Amino acid sequence: MILAIDPSINHVGLVVVNQSGDLLRSGRLKSKGENSPQKIRNLCDQLNEFIEDCKGLEEILIEHTRYFARNKNQSHASAQKLNLAKGALYGTCLALKAVEVRMIWIPGFDKAQAGLLARSLGVADKLNQHELDALWLAHTWARAPMPLREHWLESSQF
Repeated sequence: MILAIDPSINHVGLVVVNQSGDLLRSGRLKSKGENSPQKIRNLCDQLNEFIEDCKGLEEILIEHTRYFARNKNQSHASAQKLNLAKGALYGTCLALKAVEVRMIWIPGFDKAQAGLLARSLGVADKLNQHELDALWLAHTWARAPMPLREHWLESSQF
């Protein structure tokens, strides 16, 4: 099974799919706290609880947006907070040790594609946007041949 995570500082979308990309479970985390460190700690605690309930995970994918800081609508501070959240969630996942954890960026993503995928799977009305984004990531990864996965991993290097 594959857990895909679409992170942000306030909301996190989670989906679990099988190796064929079929949706098995979804979830969403909402941060609680007055400042970024409290919010991030809270998200990590919630993620830990979600993962503990997922038996049989083989991989965890965390969406890594390469060009977030270049978005004209986002401040540099927003990009830094998001990257801190991603790093903390990555560390939470790494603590599992028995599961492969990858920060991954897959080119060509857009929200319309995520919506189309969810409609084709009959789950569009059950998932929020973060869950839709995570579903697209997990489904695309699960259905991709190994050479393409390897290419995406190379492209996602920091």
